[in-house]
Amino acid sequence: MTTSIDGLDQFAEAVMVRVNADGGDFVTSEIATGAVAFHGAPPRVVWEPTRDRYTAAQKKPRGSRGPRGVSVGTRMAGGVAHVWGDGTADGSISPTTGTERLLKRVARAMMLVGGGPPFFELGVGTWNTSPGVTDCGRVYDLAFAVAVDLDLAAPTVTTIEAVALDPSRSTAGDGLVDAGEPAPAP
Repeated sequence: MTTSIDGLDQFAEAVMVRVNADGGDFVTSEIATGAVAFHGAPPRVVWEPTRDRYTAAQKKPRGSRGPRGVSVGTRMAGGVAHVWGDGTADGSISPTTGTERLLKRVARAMMLVGGGPPFFELGVGTWNTSPGVTDCGRVYDLAFAVAVDLDLAAPTVTTIEAVALDPSRSTAGDGLVDAGEPAPAP
């Protein structure tokens, strides 16, 4: 029986724990849409939610009849893992080879965490050639889908009472207006 997964964030976190425990270089990650070309440098994995599909409940849902209750359906949560690797400064390892090595680590961890069909599927992989993404290293986009049970019991609802902006990720003078930064003069 595989581990219960409630969504892409939980899946990505479990995968990255395995990746960073395998003895290789530490790899950062985040769940975002369109963040591959911004904020950070390789080695890095950006988890992007994409397209989901819904199916009947699996005969052996991840949560079974444990604390999660009974599954009434399955959401195959679709995503793309943007695997961003780089070569060495001396050129002994090319950016493509560095990315392929990181891809093997990430794909292995995804399969171990996700389990086999019907709980997890790897899709098509492609080399990303978008400007800005390939300026520092190479990016390989790996599509996947992971099963998320739709429980019979209603989910717990959380009410957000306060919101605070985090200015620590802002860079003054970079041409982008961030929270707390005055708008540029016209």
